[in-house]
Amino acid sequence: QQQQQQQQQQQQQQQVSYATQTPMPDPNPPGGDIRNVKFENALGFLDQVKLQFADQPQVYSQFLDIMKDFKSQQIDTPGVIARVSELFAGHPSLILGFNTFLPPGYKIEPSHIEEQQQQQQLQQQQLQQQQAALAQQQQQQQQQQQQQQQVSYATQTPMPDPNPPGGDIRNVKFENALGFLDQVKLQFADQPQVYSQFLDIMKDFKSQQIDTPGVIARVSELFAGHPSLILGFNTFLPPGYKIEPSHIEEQQQQQQLQQQQLQQQQAALAQQQQQQQ
Repeated sequence: QQQQQQQQQQQQQQQVSYATQTPMPDPNPPGGDIRNVKFENALGFLDQVKLQFADQPQVYSQFLDIMKDFKSQQIDTPGVIARVSELFAGHPSLILGFNTFLPPGYKIEPSHIEEQQQQQQLQQQQLQQQQAALAQQQQQQQQQQQQQQQVSYATQTPMPDPNPPGGDIRNVKFENALGFLDQVKLQFADQPQVYSQFLDIMKDFKSQQIDTPGVIARVSELFAGHPSLILGFNTFLPPGYKIEPSHIEEQQQQQQLQQQQLQQQQAALAQQQQQQQ
């Protein structure tokens, strides 16, 4: 136990030696030594740092490294004040307690801590603004990529080259398709499944699982009651195909007829159930 205590004491002395500009003190200096006062103060300060950052031992190690650089004159006094103030940011008692290690003519004042806090707040605000701007930019890029993928599903042409040489007619179709998708989203904002179903239909159309008359029929059924969307679907049709207003009228008539037949069947079924009762 005595040997362990001696080892701990030697380790503490070495750490304090790193953290001061004076050599390790003689354990038994003749006639007393003013360095022992500084040694005791330094030892107490190191204990405070250890206690304050018990869950962040790397801070204590960084402090010793800073003081080692200071002792070897790799950094000057203003430099060590700046680095220690940054390391102990948010802990003014430790920053002020660091005066223990400073040579005559240097002293950290409370005003210095206030200025540092203001600078840190300003830097933090700038960092947050930069991060917010970067996040917004990434979100916009993701939305743009998502829109391009959706338009790619909804067209028979590949995704357009952002910078086609000499212009590309596909870009015109891309813009039209993007505008149409926005109309569908807006029209069925409370029915997002309709938008998903439209993309699925166009995916089947693109992969040739359904032909052009088939896609016209399915889209006309999906957008029933919204003639502007049905006519706007002409954007996606290949040459030689076009949905005319008369097609919509015929579809509406067929739907009304089907609805009447369904109502008649339901009424007949209800009457049959009533007679049985």
